[in-house]
Amino acid sequence: MALITLRDLDLNEKKVLMRVDFNVPLTKLSKEELGIGKGLEAGKESKVVRKIEVQDDTRIRAVLPTLQYILENGAARIVLMTHVGRPKGEVKPELSTKVVAEKLEELLGEKVCHVEDCIGVNLEDCGEGNEGCCGGCDCRVVMLENVRFHPEEKKGDMGFAQKLVENGDVFINDAFAVCHRDQASVTKVAEVMKEQGKEVAAGFLIEKEVEMLGAVLEKPRSPFVMIVSGAKVDTKIGMIQNFYDNVNTFILGGGIANTFLAAAGHNVADSLYEKDKLDLAREIMVACEENVNEIVMPTDGVVASELSAGAEALVIPVEDVEGDMRILDLGPDTIEKCVEILKNAEMIVWNGPVGVYEFPQFMEGTKWIAEAIAANEDATTVVGGGDTVDAINRLGIPFDKFTHVSTGGGSMVEFLEGKILPGIQVLMD
Repeated sequence: MALITLRDLDLNEKKVLMRVDFNVPLTKLSKEELGIGKGLEAGKESKVVRKIEVQDDTRIRAVLPTLQYILENGAARIVLMTHVGRPKGEVKPELSTKVVAEKLEELLGEKVCHVEDCIGVNLEDCGEGNEGCCGGCDCRVVMLENVRFHPEEKKGDMGFAQKLVENGDVFINDAFAVCHRDQASVTKVAEVMKEQGKEVAAGFLIEKEVEMLGAVLEKPRSPFVMIVSGAKVDTKIGMIQNFYDNVNTFILGGGIANTFLAAAGHNVADSLYEKDKLDLAREIMVACEENVNEIVMPTDGVVASELSAGAEALVIPVEDVEGDMRILDLGPDTIEKCVEILKNAEMIVWNGPVGVYEFPQFMEGTKWIAEAIAANEDATTVVGGGDTVDAINRLGIPFDKFTHVSTGGGSMVEFLEGKILPGIQVLMD
């Protein structure tokens, strides 16, 4: 089976219904600004003193080539579907896609109309005073309201998908980050379109993700280094297990590293780790030994008794961790070893910052690893996960220093587990 791509479609005069992942971080408002608390009833209007704005437009920029191609190839209109945040099936104004539409308009250089819902809106009259639309423009690009304001979206409701389909002649999915979800706007819309004899295809972003992550699976290069970090072992276990035969070195960080340290008999004190996953961690260590995979766990760490901007950080060997200490970053000896390994790697996959990078005193491990990967120009380097991308942005490292920066977190991990993602499968002929 082959992926159907954007180039396979005739877009001339077509209304293109498109799923994008514009789930971008927005300005966080306080409860008081939202009208909650201090004697105010939930939902009651209050004076908002700050404007909600897009804080990181990486995911929006990633889809611009697809949008520009569609417009340049004669499409009558692009109708965009996305979710923002976790509204849990309720209308939450602070998670409206309106602010995302404004940022897209700025980046695309094309008027973007925002409508008040994602279903039941007559887009044929858009631009002619239609309620919920801007009015008075040609409306070549329309942003629907947050699809997750409807509980039917996450349930993968077919009836909801049929209502969404009314907004387009063809369907393009360029939302790789949600392709591991079997949800209405991701899979069911494509299924309905195909049942109606309409065309579906992947956008350029998904095409690139499949190509680059597929190369990691099918064409590994040695020495192959995989950096696996995050809070939970079970979210990354499948990816580790799928690469026993190819990865030479696994570098562990974050809560995952702490769990492995505890499984190896170290006291991790008050550090984040999973007590119920110690046996699993031991099984992985045994499997890696049998498959001649090296596992690099911290030999020293940056610890503190609290997680805050003002926390006093201390560098100590992991065997000296005790009391109320929390391991919050890799120590300098561990960093030095990791950097040396990364210098000599031919393929590197990185998912998850290795420390609590949001605070400068716990950023060094992530910083050194990011810079070492970026400096290895001979290696195939694939990095991904929302926090990983955020850390790279904070460090000011250009994306072109890496072979591929994936927009997916869960989707990237599940793809590298060897799973066929439902949002990808439905786009194959």
